[in-house]
Amino acid sequence: MSPSKPSRFSFIIPTYNRCQSLRQCLLTATNQDHPNYEIIVIDDASTDNTREMVQDEFPAVNYLRQEKNRGPATARNRGIQIATGEFIAFTDDDCIVPPNFLSSLAKGYELYPEAAGVGAYVEALDELIEHNMFAQYEAYMTHQVYGAGTEPYLGGLECPAGGTCAMSYKRAVLDAVGGFDESFPAPGGEDTDLKLRVVQGGDQLLYIPLKILHNQPYALRSFWSQYRNHGRGVVHYERKHKGKAPTLIRLLLRAGIRFLRWLPGVFQMGMKISTARLLAELADLTGQWQETGRLHARRTSPASLNIEEQ
Repeated sequence: MSPSKPSRFSFIIPTYNRCQSLRQCLLTATNQDHPNYEIIVIDDASTDNTREMVQDEFPAVNYLRQEKNRGPATARNRGIQIATGEFIAFTDDDCIVPPNFLSSLAKGYELYPEAAGVGAYVEALDELIEHNMFAQYEAYMTHQVYGAGTEPYLGGLECPAGGTCAMSYKRAVLDAVGGFDESFPAPGGEDTDLKLRVVQGGDQLLYIPLKILHNQPYALRSFWSQYRNHGRGVVHYERKHKGKAPTLIRLLLRAGIRFLRWLPGVFQMGMKISTARLLAELADLTGQWQETGRLHARRTSPASLNIEEQ
């Protein structure tokens, strides 16, 4: 009896103006020990030399470009459309995957055939976690809040897996739920929305204790931008799943609560992590405020009013 053919993975990486970090990502993504996979890069209208870099240095990669910046949800959906694998894996352009990433995902599906998706966790270099408050906060959230531990975990919405920087799904599952919701305009909330829709259908997800390296500077500017985008996603998530965007009063209440818990957090988590949490939450609220204002302006614009009158 001949051995079965290894399952095929389509490895999708959306990118936008991160040519240098994408190069590092692809150096590892193209060096996987799994024997059957393809890599698809979806360029979300980058204005740097991403196209030239990918086509010149990684000719085996399937490169597609969106001429208009539409966000990672749309980019990933475009990748899914052309994917040929029965499993779809995702990472981000600022991540570095180990050589056994895809083979570890494949092993997860083999051991837990009921799993609709299999994912790992993302974290900074160990030496960064030792002294950088932003890296320490990310590690704290990953392990203490989201529950990423040292053993596999099969579950629903509480499962630590789900972030698309280190996640995969069965192609059939993505097709069944319609892929990512393209109304999410920024990298924030679209992966949680997908995870929720998958588990609401009764499926389970598998977490595996495999570290994906988050290749970012862990400086205030990038940290603030990351959580501001997350806040933008929160607005769309709440509109979709709670029926309305957060109001001004609710945002002010959230801000007050987050300021008030900073000092208790110093005693519980330490000064660095508690302060990083406060900064993350303020950036998140800034994103919520900006996106709520943008949606309100769009609803009350003359063009929108004219459409409603018609």
